[in-house]
Amino acid sequence: MVITMASDGIIEASPTCVSSLPPTKFLFDAIDDLSKLYMRDRWTGSIPFCCLPVKRGMIGLPLDKAAVVSEIDICDFLGYSNLDRTVCRLYLDPFKYDKPPLSGELVSTNPQWIQLKDALEAAAHTSGSPIMCNGGTRDSRIFKCKLRNRVYKSKSMKNMNAPRQDDCINMDKGGRRADGRSLSKRTRTTQALSSTERCPFRFTVKWDNCGFYITVEKINFGCAHHENHLKGDLSKLSLPIQLIPEAEKEMLRSMANACIGSAVGRNYVFSKLGKFITKAQIAYFTSEPSVPLACGLKKSDTDSLLEFFEATEEISYHTLWDVPLLSGETALISSLNVDRSKGFAEINHTEDPDFIEPRASAQLCRDNDRVPKGA
Repeated sequence: MVITMASDGIIEASPTCVSSLPPTKFLFDAIDDLSKLYMRDRWTGSIPFCCLPVKRGMIGLPLDKAAVVSEIDICDFLGYSNLDRTVCRLYLDPFKYDKPPLSGELVSTNPQWIQLKDALEAAAHTSGSPIMCNGGTRDSRIFKCKLRNRVYKSKSMKNMNAPRQDDCINMDKGGRRADGRSLSKRTRTTQALSSTERCPFRFTVKWDNCGFYITVEKINFGCAHHENHLKGDLSKLSLPIQLIPEAEKEMLRSMANACIGSAVGRNYVFSKLGKFITKAQIAYFTSEPSVPLACGLKKSDTDSLLEFFEATEEISYHTLWDVPLLSGETALISSLNVDRSKGFAEINHTEDPDFIEPRASAQLCRDNDRVPKGA
């Protein structure tokens, strides 16, 4: 089998007469050859985000409230790729994220920093340059390439450089290797195996009284280039759970609590975000308690589901309510939502003999003891 890669990045495989080598070893060698050819290519990243460029003479002055914050590519201003050397800072949507950590406040607990970090990572993932926040100081945070930002370290504590010391004939396999040393094993990691194979893409986010900003004051502040890994089309990959907005996460929790299948959750996320998530992601996300067993009653799963139906114009739904009246009695009302311009069509089933049993069941539930507020 011969593995080839065309100029458009499509990998093709075709049979060949090479049959003396084991298939697995031959495939490993072919993958190594492709890695040497393509994984060292340098390519420029892209992260579109709403920013306000600030020049050197404007640093320390209050931001102009009338300034227009427009979407620019952050990578156009990083390191040696900087298109405008007069720009020293890129304020990240300063009129939206205008409450940075105060003196002594931990940035990890600042609500706006959490929102900004998620927004940056989501924008980077969508544009094909996935990043992650990795390290920093008291007044800064560093973003690096998510795919290849560190050196892989094996969990094994065995000293790989120690030669074999036994002389048993059954162990002579090790003696046939160079100097009696075994070679390093293949791993499934996508991280670098040495410091020279790491991706240099990075930038630093700091903050002041005006908001959060990316510092590009010097030419060596940040790097816009990716290396040592292929440029992938992330639009075809699943969206990481941490990049899903909180409103969609809450809806997924409610669906799981209501025993709604994962397929409905996947379709819901795709309808809202245009991104796919897997069944395994939903299972992992809902495997732990979604909310603490806390004080008082909360919005029920039925309420959340009806809110979702109400907010989605493409869905028509039919509900049946046993409504308490001021007189102390109840009325069984069904409502059908088909045409939103005309409102709900309601029918009173109170005198309908077919609904006697459902009404009796509802009355039994209503007569049950109420849950104490302090429970």
